[in-house]
Amino acid sequence: MTEGCVRVKDVEVLALLHDNITPTVWHAPTGTSVDGGNLAEEVDLSVPFFPNGSVSALICTNPSSTAPLPYAYRLYMDPCHVVPPHNQCIEKVFGQPWLGNVVIVRYARNYTLERKCFCNVQKHECEIIIGLVGEWLNHVWKKAFGEVVF
Repeated sequence: MTEGCVRVKDVEVLALLHDNITPTVWHAPTGTSVDGGNLAEEVDLSVPFFPNGSVSALICTNPSSTAPLPYAYRLYMDPCHVVPPHNQCIEKVFGQPWLGNVVIVRYARNYTLERKCFCNVQKHECEIIIGLVGEWLNHVWKKAFGEVVF
């Protein structure tokens, strides 16, 4: 977490880890800070997921239909500054190669640009999130490499 951030709670996140073959729910600490006069909640994924930092993408629509989702999610992944390990979970679940961990965090419904906050990923929505991640990965692969058959 950044300097000046006060730890407030843990949230449950969905993790697709390089050394596991099934997606799992983990607890990640969050902290609150003030950013430009706005209250911001940060999730700390550095240990054990991203010791070399992370990059993220906002997922708030279905990648294939662009229909809005009931919740917004942030998908964190390894920036590959250092070559991360092959992700066995993504290979097993989606049949596609990927490097490094992937972690999905859910925004709370009261999330706004003025107030960023997270809530637990619910166990009953994990299958839906995994499907969305699969569609997102397909979209990324098609944009980067065109049609690739594995």
